[in-house]
Amino acid sequence: IKRSGAWMLERILEPLPFKQCSFERIYFSRGNDGRIYREREQLGRLLLKPLLRTLDKLGRSLQDTVLSFIPNTSELAFLGLTKEAQDHLDRQKDLLCKEMASCGDHATMQACAAKLQQILNTKVRTEKVIHKDAKIRTFIQEDSSREHLTMHAYDVHYGTIKRGEDCVVAFDDSIVRGNTLKNAILRTIDKMGPTHIVVVSSCPQIRYPDVYGIDMAKLGDLAAFKAAISLLRERNMTHIIEDVYRACKAELKVSLKGGKIVNHVKRIYEPFTPEEISARIAQHVLPFDCKAQVEILYQTVEDLHKALPEHDGDWYFSGDYPTVGGAKVCCRAFALWMEGSSQRCYGVDSARSMARFRKPVLVLGSGGREHALAWSLSKSLEVGCVYVAPGNGGIGAPDGREGDLGTAPLVRQPLEIKAPHFEAVVNFCQQEGIELVVVGPEQMLADGLADVLQKNDIHVFGPSKAAAEIESSKAYAKAFMQRHSIPTAEYKSFKGKESLQVALDYIDSRPYDVVVKASGLAAGKGVIVPNNSEEAKQAVRDFLEKGVMGAAGEEIVLEQRLEGFECSILALTDGEHIAVLPPAQDHKRVFDGDEGPNTGGMGAFAPTPMVDESMMDRIKAEVLGPAIAGMKADGRRFVGCLFAGLMITVDGPMVIEFNCRFGDPETQAIMPLLDCGLYEVLLSCVQGRLSEEAVKVLPNTSSVSVVMASSGYPGSYESGHIISGLERARCVPGTTVFHAGTKAETHASQAINGALGVVLDSPAGNRQLRRHLPSTKTQAIVTSGGRVLAVTATGKALSEARERAYVAARSVHFSGAFFRRDIANLSQSAEGRGRVMSSNTINTKTYLGAGVDLSMEQAISTSIRPLMQKTLREGCEEDGGPHGLAGLCSISMLNYKEPTLVSSTNAVGTKLKIAMVMECFDTVGADLVALCANDIAARGAEPQLLMANFSAPKLDAHQAVLVNQGVAEACTEAGCTLLGSKTAEMPGIFSAS
Repeated sequence: IKRSGAWMLERILEPLPFKQCSFERIYFSRGNDGRIYREREQLGRLLLKPLLRTLDKLGRSLQDTVLSFIPNTSELAFLGLTKEAQDHLDRQKDLLCKEMASCGDHATMQACAAKLQQILNTKVRTEKVIHKDAKIRTFIQEDSSREHLTMHAYDVHYGTIKRGEDCVVAFDDSIVRGNTLKNAILRTIDKMGPTHIVVVSSCPQIRYPDVYGIDMAKLGDLAAFKAAISLLRERNMTHIIEDVYRACKAELKVSLKGGKIVNHVKRIYEPFTPEEISARIAQHVLPFDCKAQVEILYQTVEDLHKALPEHDGDWYFSGDYPTVGGAKVCCRAFALWMEGSSQRCYGVDSARSMARFRKPVLVLGSGGREHALAWSLSKSLEVGCVYVAPGNGGIGAPDGREGDLGTAPLVRQPLEIKAPHFEAVVNFCQQEGIELVVVGPEQMLADGLADVLQKNDIHVFGPSKAAAEIESSKAYAKAFMQRHSIPTAEYKSFKGKESLQVALDYIDSRPYDVVVKASGLAAGKGVIVPNNSEEAKQAVRDFLEKGVMGAAGEEIVLEQRLEGFECSILALTDGEHIAVLPPAQDHKRVFDGDEGPNTGGMGAFAPTPMVDESMMDRIKAEVLGPAIAGMKADGRRFVGCLFAGLMITVDGPMVIEFNCRFGDPETQAIMPLLDCGLYEVLLSCVQGRLSEEAVKVLPNTSSVSVVMASSGYPGSYESGHIISGLERARCVPGTTVFHAGTKAETHASQAINGALGVVLDSPAGNRQLRRHLPSTKTQAIVTSGGRVLAVTATGKALSEARERAYVAARSVHFSGAFFRRDIANLSQSAEGRGRVMSSNTINTKTYLGAGVDLSMEQAISTSIRPLMQKTLREGCEEDGGPHGLAGLCSISMLNYKEPTLVSSTNAVGTKLKIAMVMECFDTVGADLVALCANDIAARGAEPQLLMANFSAPKLDAHQAVLVNQGVAEACTEAGCTLLGSKTAEMPGIFSAS
């Protein structure tokens, strides 16, 4: 409107398609409107056919099924279902009458008459089984009180169901989270004793968050989403989760003005049919004590549109949002879920919080050290995501259990890390808003990566190229130590072929044994510790004359061989102050007893008892302090992790070498000991504000890390072997498996569907079954390097941590795997120990030598104990011993008059073979309890307590825990206490097959 009063009307934006919300039409609209009434009725009618198919699958029919509904808003759709059921019966009657009229012979007439009589006797059985005590909508109740409210909102009308005979259909308007089903409705109906419960939803699976009306903004709350994530993890398809996360994060940076936002969350559901997701939801919502078989049936999106033709806004179910803003907020919902945030996905606060409080971090490298750093950084509250480039097969792989709230995801990021400009790294940091880069490998630092990032105003934890020379040139490092009076061995440097003879003469002139070191970077393999002068001379010829170490060996250092014990000290520094991590001790040689060639490290433990408080004070004063001050004085201010490899001699600490980065495998042993946020500590180093008390460590805790390597390492080795048993290793308490030389690959596998109809009484039976299984594609973790895994465990003592680490390591398998058996064994001497881990090298006078792993039994017992405690009933208590082998039962507290004790012993065997093929072990325990409890009940007695035994030729922690989990759940159902549970490894009794 102009000042003169003239006006005009112009279209600014093209109108979007009209999309009325179908879910709100179902859930909130008043049913007394005539059109809404008919729409809801049609929703119910359209569900009869799929319901009949479900009943047929269960071996049930309308004749032995009670139709009911869950109050309040589902009543109208339920009426539509019952009307359609009656119409269905009427149509069958009509067809049979017509068939009878056309029958020409008496036998056919009689058959039709019998069918007609059966249909005439069949009635649509409807009952109001469920009663709602209050007019409340638990769906929209605020989070903190919803669960308590649902548990007390429903009750049943007794006498409406025939116990042990009827199937109950419970009709609901929607199944969103599934909490009300699990906490109240299924338990309430199950009290009536139905054989089956079929829960029918009048709307489809709600897969995506709403951002326009109803408060359904947390993606992780949705039952369908949880089911799809569960299936992805079960089928080793977690790479899809990582890919979707990366795509969603990228989408959040796209402007809405472009008009194109992709809803990447759809990919989460693509591998699965709606029926597969419904079946998994049914598993998730099933209460542990529910006796009825539960099925869930959802409306299809196609039938929804048939019932509500004018309300085609179906973004809850399809992910097709009517605006680009909706799709963008859906991407934000996924990112928030991945980052462990409990915030809603829409609104200004949500967007700001993601940008302000949780920062992305980039870790560069692909080894176990980088996995451990990323794992530790992910626990920092300030971190929203940890990218690892290029990463390995363990980055982002499922660990078998849900992450803690607030733990950031680990995401593999393919990046070209190329010196000298590192363009791809810089571009990625700028595009993703990376708050901190943590550099793992020394080569990147020696190539000047930190300098490049600093020039682009990107925070980087790691020293400059000049400062990194303290590792990249041992000749420089030795001169630096000599210049700044840092204690180290006597030495001399030699460079080029022309210095060969001088170096050989130097060896002859020394009154002590020498160590030969390549001056340049050699991946931890450039140090030779010869046994005599001839071996030392040969090493010198190899380096200077033959060039076996390439450029790294063009200059060498010959230094005095020190006597004492080695330790590794990792000090974080901002260039002035230092914060020291727990002292560690690593094992460099490839074989037990410190024999064989040097490696990058075959294991480590921390803290080492060899470095007490007074020795640490000397190390700080004589080594670390002068080193940091000396670097600053030389104009090479060191910011990062200064690794000091020390020999503790009778004269005190002597420096063997300095490294410019975190140690490997020391880092894998140290990170689980931290009781502080690693992100804040590293960032304070970068920003020049490090406090010497910044590092907090778990009290009274030790850590042991055992490296599993490929056969042939440190020489040539094979790769591509599938790794199994990782989930078993994670069953050991306090265990984390850090990946190094691994990668994820797609492999063909077989899945078992449907009923099992073959008796497996021979290996041939197993093979026959597998030939009939459908082939599927799954992701497997395979070997891709020499050092493959670092199996790390913590414990209250070093012995406990060591025991756990080896139990876990023995649970993991891949072709050619070997590991040292003496990591952290301080009492064992170097003499007489075998080199390769094989049965030939084990002392057969020990339990382990006889094939019995007592440590594995102890680890299993520790995991089973909480399951047993949940089954305790009045009058029963465990003995409190370490193994859970016995307990007490007070007969006087059982309130029986003149009780008689009845016992039963039983076993399962054939079903174990089936369980092995199906890889499903939790139900075997239930079978075992049923056999014993039923024997007791058949004699008129009540089951009170159970003692279980699990024996095998070779114990598998994962299988044993699953079997005992089934035993415990069945004991709870039977009302008896699991008072003792014994595992036994019997290689000489049972066949290994």
